[in-house]
Amino acid sequence: MQVLDHLDKLKIFSAVAERGTINGAARELALSQPAITRAIQTLEQAVGFKLFHRDRNGMHLTEGGRILHATGARVLAEVMDATTKGAHAQEEMAGNLTIGTYESLAEYLWPEFLLQVQKDFPRLNVSLKTNSQNGHLADLSAGLLDLLVDAEPRAHAGLTLWPLYSDRFSFYSQKKIELTPDSASGLSLLWVRGVFDESNLTLEQHLSQGGYRFQREYTFDSFATVKRMAAKGLGVAILPQRLAEKDGELHRIRARGLKEGFGPHRIYATVSPRKENDPRVKTLVGLLKKQLS
Repeated sequence: MQVLDHLDKLKIFSAVAERGTINGAARELALSQPAITRAIQTLEQAVGFKLFHRDRNGMHLTEGGRILHATGARVLAEVMDATTKGAHAQEEMAGNLTIGTYESLAEYLWPEFLLQVQKDFPRLNVSLKTNSQNGHLADLSAGLLDLLVDAEPRAHAGLTLWPLYSDRFSFYSQKKIELTPDSASGLSLLWVRGVFDESNLTLEQHLSQGGYRFQREYTFDSFATVKRMAAKGLGVAILPQRLAEKDGELHRIRARGLKEGFGPHRIYATVSPRKENDPRVKTLVGLLKKQLS
């Protein structure tokens, strides 16, 4: 049985892989559960190997399934992009592009950016996808992302980095306070661990060098969440200045013994070689730079 005879099953396969259940894929695609099951079984027969491990928690990709999903998802994305571009062949800024991003950027970047894209390029459909940094890099290498907006990325073979802007981390709180190593011992810290600046110093290293130890720590995976918690008065937050100072909800705090802003923190556009010469990607990066300048 030839797999090329069953390319229509790739969409169903991808839906199951991404939803993790037959039920989830059925709801997304408006198909019955038996139809989903038959499609997966047919595709497994065509490729000659199992695509999923099945257990009470759902459907989990096998190693072969992961390889097929990476390729299949890219094929589906490229077909959708080509279809949109083909329908508007005379327009350079047409098609579908996916940008990898983080929740923290949503508050001050994406709303204005997407509104501008809608206004200037009505035939261009831009989708945003959130993930971990490692997940984003894997998707970028696999061709599932056209562009990644990343903070302090490390050099990765085969990827191109274009600088967008530089920011700094600082302390912020709901109220104006004086922060010293002594006063910190009675306060709560709100932060995201493992973040580093352009000198490869982590926030943890900056705090250690300044002699700062807090009474308790609340760790989150998003600076947007840290900001919301600080605005509720839960503690002192370490935040990128651009995010923290939007809307004027928080006060910046000078911390005795620590350098202002912990050091520069840079944001880059990261692209794969297959997309770095795409005029649409270049245009969007230019728009990002303009909005962030």
